[in-house]
Amino acid sequence: MDNDRLVICRKCIEDFKSIPYTTPFQYRGLYTNFKVPDDNLCNICKEKLYITEVTKDEIKILYSISHDNSFLHEMIKLKETDPIEYQLKLSQFKNHVQQQKMAQEEQNTNRLKCPYCNSTNVRKIGSGERAMSVLGWGLLSKKINKSFKCNNCGGTF
Repeated sequence: MDNDRLVICRKCIEDFKSIPYTTPFQYRGLYTNFKVPDDNLCNICKEKLYITEVTKDEIKILYSISHDNSFLHEMIKLKETDPIEYQLKLSQFKNHVQQQKMAQEEQNTNRLKCPYCNSTNVRKIGSGERAMSVLGWGLLSKKINKSFKCNNCGGTF
């Protein structure tokens, strides 16, 4: 059996298509996270399994777009009936995923980080909070000339 291809149970894909995706390890007719049985029969309904033309790398891209079984089923059919159109759509999906990943990385690098523990869980010290600290502690206040406080380690900077 080809380990690089997505294996599905056509009966279970239909039976489970209305079940919403909640966890990556929930069986819905796709053998992506499940070992394909040696006898090539579905573990649930005992129907013969079908080896698709979709690779496991492609299914990861498709999953990043949608976990809807109907969408995945249509993409599997599209690869078999119109491979050129499938490749065009998959290329668009890849670009979309890469753009999302780059935007997330940019957002993470532009976040303010605590210089002590590198946490991004920081908040701005309000002027009222700073004033109360200075009134209470005077020149010994830890909040004089500080603008942010880390909610993780408690450090001010």
